[in-house]
Amino acid sequence: MPQIDFSPQHKINKMVDFDRLKLKKDDKARILLLERPTFAWTHTLRAPKIVNDKAVKVWKDGRRGEKYEDFDMDFIARPLCLGDLNILADKGVDGKNCPACEASLESEQVPPPERRFGMNVIRYATNREGKLLKPFQAACVVWTFAEKTYNKLVDIATEADGIIGRDLIIGPCINESFQNYENYLPSNQSVYTTDEATKNLIDEIYAQNRVEDLEAACGRRVERKWMANDIKQVNDRWAIANGDTGTDTTAAAAVVADELGAILAEAPKPAPSQAALPDLASLLDSPPASRPAKAPGTDFDDLLSKFTAN
Repeated sequence: MPQIDFSPQHKINKMVDFDRLKLKKDDKARILLLERPTFAWTHTLRAPKIVNDKAVKVWKDGRRGEKYEDFDMDFIARPLCLGDLNILADKGVDGKNCPACEASLESEQVPPPERRFGMNVIRYATNREGKLLKPFQAACVVWTFAEKTYNKLVDIATEADGIIGRDLIIGPCINESFQNYENYLPSNQSVYTTDEATKNLIDEIYAQNRVEDLEAACGRRVERKWMANDIKQVNDRWAIANGDTGTDTTAAAAVVADELGAILAEAPKPAPSQAALPDLASLLDSPPASRPAKAPGTDFDDLLSKFTAN
């Protein structure tokens, strides 16, 4: 068995440790983009919240301000898609190589993969309105976002003739759980280019704190068996929400089919021949078998007759 020293080079840390860009409800932030985003294909798995074996429903706000009742959803996991990148780019789903893709083709409960983006950004220390605080402070954080936000940034970059190296004011935050922001406004003046000292300080903050593994920030790397467990959890919760708490009929039907096939595959047993059947008439005509001799001892028949006679 190998031995090991207590040395830093032998540490293995599979957890991705970094600070994310997260805003509270109604907050704004001022950020600086210094790099192009990385993207990965992910499955965002959600399922109804279950309390006391019942699915919880809440009132939600519609797009037009109307109220509607729907299931309260729990976040289950966001695994990286296991599909082939070329197939995903061409068809958007790879049911052959990814269990979640396969499940998405069979049910709406598991969504197809979507691109999720991640990038290191500089977040300036500001008040809730997005105004810079003094003395100047900044931090390098990871910003992850979905396709909708990426498309907005593409439009901004197109209209502003580039977005890298420019400040962006985002917010107010309209949904803290999903980190949805009302506005994405490029600033006419970038703090980054204010003076050489500020630029050098930001460059150092970025270089010392940027995260290399942005794919892990977009989604969780999993084996097929763990992805299958997540999918089962989603399906089980939806089964409760839909009132189907019985046995999985698909699995049960497969078991029955296997057993029935095995029965049908067996060779039929030959029926007993007529000669082997007992002759009922001969049984009725034959004299009764003689009783066996009684063992010596008390004769219970004689004893019973004496009581009857009295």
